[in-house]
Amino acid sequence: MLKGQDGDDVISGGLGADRLLGERGDDLIVMDAADTEVKGGLGYDIVMVEGTAGVSFNLAAAAVEAFYGGEGNDTATGAGVLGVYINGGDGNDSLTGSAEGDFLIGGDGNDTVSGGDEDDYLHGGDGADSLYGGNGDDVVVADDDDGLFTGKVTGGAGYDILVVTGDDATARTFDLAAVQFEAAVGSLCRRRLAGSSRRRYTTGRRQLRSSGGLPTTTVRSRAALAAC
Repeated sequence: MLKGQDGDDVISGGLGADRLLGERGDDLIVMDAADTEVKGGLGYDIVMVEGTAGVSFNLAAAAVEAFYGGEGNDTATGAGVLGVYINGGDGNDSLTGSAEGDFLIGGDGNDTVSGGDEDDYLHGGDGADSLYGGNGDDVVVADDDDGLFTGKVTGGAGYDILVVTGDDATARTFDLAAVQFEAAVGSLCRRRLAGSSRRRYTTGRRQLRSSGGLPTTTVRSRAALAAC
């Protein structure tokens, strides 16, 4: 067993089945799939996973505020009443937020990211990701590889904003209202986003349609401008 003290500790068990206890202070705990117990304790505690094997981790149960996954397929959930930061890292990860506002980053791989309650920020990262905002006013960042056109990117309840990245100039129609988004921004070139009111906002060759509320705006990177 490795146990921290009252200060800010760095705890790493290495090989073997370890018990890693942060105790007081803002601790960094490095774990792997073989470890049997990880507890952050009081303070702002971060857990980082090393190795190729995935782990299943409950941040609330472990009293941990931030989690960075490793190379494997990790399952991480906030579960508690405090907002958390979760980054899946490599692998095909499953990430679920808490009852408060969370930052959830899928990382590499084909990830499933669910915001839960309150106002969350979701970013799939690389790979073909499924992104579900849930309750609250969420910001969901998706790209052309994610399930934008297969119902696997949804805003849920609340005023949700979809941010679409990437430079795919393929002309396609996307219905914001059907997937519960109220606004959208992104490098969309010739793609059209359609909402229930069919209200159109045009910038150059790019068209966005909103279901109501605040006008939709666009953000163009230099790469996107070149592609348009």
